Amino acid sequence: MSVFPTNWSKELDTSILKEKREYLSEKVHDAWMLEKTNQGFHSPDSCSQKVAESEHDNHTSIKFCKHCKKCHPDMYPYNELSERIKEYDRVTVDTVLKAIKEI
Repeated sequence: MSVFPTNWSKELDTSILKEKREYLSEKVHDAWMLEKTNQGFHSPDSCSQKVAESEHDNHTSIKFCKHCKKCHPDMYPYNELSERIKEYDRVTVDTVLKAIKEI
């Protein structure tokens, strides 16, 4: 038995939410980042085991290198992420909006 009234999703206009896709994607990323922080993860920039720039191999930006097992290269504010990484959060938002419409 559903906790939602019959046909509630058919009456729900998600178009305004789609217009806020980027805002919602940022909020999804913020929630993910908070959860990862609570699990002990951090950005490579804030790693205590970070190697010096001169010791870096230059294959990847030092900002995104893993210096320890708890470094995560996506642990940066949404606006600092590449479009490729932002797309993960956008897919999550799109999937949730689609699921809401299907209820």
